[in-house]
Amino acid sequence: MGEYYKRFFTAFCKDFAKSAREQLIGALLVVAILVLQIHYGVINHAEIQGNAWAIAWPYVALILILFLFHLVRVPWKLDQEHQRVHQEDKNKISQAETECAQIREELQSVLDRADGPTIHLAWDVPKDFASLGVRNT
Repeated sequence: MGEYYKRFFTAFCKDFAKSAREQLIGALLVVAILVLQIHYGVINHAEIQGNAWAIAWPYVALILILFLFHLVRVPWKLDQEHQRVHQEDKNKISQAETECAQIREELQSVLDRADGPTIHLAWDVPKDFASLGVRNT
């Protein structure tokens, strides 16, 4: 179970960081626009805190939504990967069983052919066999 959580945390961090990086460019542009509006006097110094919060809360909400999205998505992705690997293993087992059946058929066909050499088994009983205490019945 510990391995699952390790894989979960690794995949979660990777996916969440990717989404957060994608939003970073937009956030930097918004901050740059806010700074330029303050610099050129479009926004008064008294309005800075309200405007900053008006710009920041959608990004905070977006990051929270992305966090929750990836919290749900990562287990689904891990399950999809598990099912894919399981199906590949089932296919390999099926292929190996098919090959085994073919080899058995080939072996049986070779064994069933009567064109091979005749094999005779002979048991020579030594004359002193009876002296060993074994009777030939």
